[in-house]
Amino acid sequence: MMLILAFAISDFSDMTLNRPEWPVAVKFYAEVGTLAIVDHKIQVGSDGTRFDYRSEGGQNTLALFWRLSAELEILKRHTIILLYQPIDVRSRATLTRDLRAEGLTFPAGTAMDFRYGFDFYRISYLYDFLEDPRNELSLGLSLQLRVAATEFTSVDGSLQRTSQNIGPVPIIKVRGRWGFTEHAFAGFEIDGIAVQFPSQLGSVLGLLFDASLRVGYEPTAFMDVFFNLRYLGGGARGPGQRSNFSDGYVDNFLHTLTASIGFGLH
Repeated sequence: MMLILAFAISDFSDMTLNRPEWPVAVKFYAEVGTLAIVDHKIQVGSDGTRFDYRSEGGQNTLALFWRLSAELEILKRHTIILLYQPIDVRSRATLTRDLRAEGLTFPAGTAMDFRYGFDFYRISYLYDFLEDPRNELSLGLSLQLRVAATEFTSVDGSLQRTSQNIGPVPIIKVRGRWGFTEHAFAGFEIDGIAVQFPSQLGSVLGLLFDASLRVGYEPTAFMDVFFNLRYLGGGARGPGQRSNFSDGYVDNFLHTLTASIGFGLH
């Protein structure tokens, strides 16, 4: 598919969004593919059920994956990146045992609709240690704003619990790219953090890793096409914000793999 796209746009080889002599350059990237949940377990409330979304909640399937990003490159070495990444996994299953979440018990045998959302917005800064424009080895920082949502709803609508959480996450970022022929390249990108921090209610463990490998082709001076494999996962364990139904404790860890096709304009 990438080769077909490459041939289709080969007539535009002279087009470009940026000029080599310009001090700044803009780039735009998009990916679309599938997301597979490898493991996902959650407990909401200290008296809640340790629930396996994959084996008990119907998440043993594929979901749509996509992301959009824009980059501003300054003086060839400094890059600011804006990223939007939605995750919205919906499934249906019948409970084989009682499920207690946020102070409510859903009895065994209840047909359930589940939704797990984890959209995030990320801004990053990178410094490139290599002068060669064909290659990159960059290190920097990211700040991510997560918008998490969980929904447990009986199919008949009589029982429901919904929780939402918004919060910032500081992240370390590293990225590399190598052109191994005139038009072909390979690269990697890692955003990650593992931290345990105190709160007024107790210690909280937080993890986030977004790591990818890609191979691609530059059919023209202004476009990349690529195939990307990604691990995206993380979560939190510890006390959180209390609600009318729960003491705020959460233990939620998600592990996913994605495969996507993307393109970049530069």
